[in-house]
Amino acid sequence: MLSIAVSEPQAEGDGLAKKTTYLITTQLEYKGTMAPPQTYVYQQRRRFNEFATTYNLYKAYLKEPFPEKKLLGRFSDDTVEQRKASFDKILKELVSTKPGVLCEKEMAEFLGIGNAITKFIAAQKYFLGVSCKIN
Repeated sequence: MLSIAVSEPQAEGDGLAKKTTYLITTQLEYKGTMAPPQTYVYQQRRRFNEFATTYNLYKAYLKEPFPEKKLLGRFSDDTVEQRKASFDKILKELVSTKPGVLCEKEMAEFLGIGNAITKFIAAQKYFLGVSCKIN
């Protein structure tokens, strides 16, 4: 099982250095035939510009539009919540339309899962229909 969620927006810094980060939680559950399931949870905070870079790498696979960049009002509760919802939809759509994306180094680093995904995919290859190796 694989699940990804974006939650807990958090303001960081002051003045011109102020930014909002969003918590990405990736949960991988290994289901083996001989051993009980094991669940691993990885969390990574990312900001708007990092989401934008990742979106641009994979936009050919996405229908969900990327939220607009705003200079004014970017820290308002409405804007932060709308961005959180968009980022969540984007990541879920990407994983569902391109399962092998998790095998790509850029995506594994963005999610903060590193080489853990290689073990997960190898264990779930039969169910997922993909295989990968991250260098």
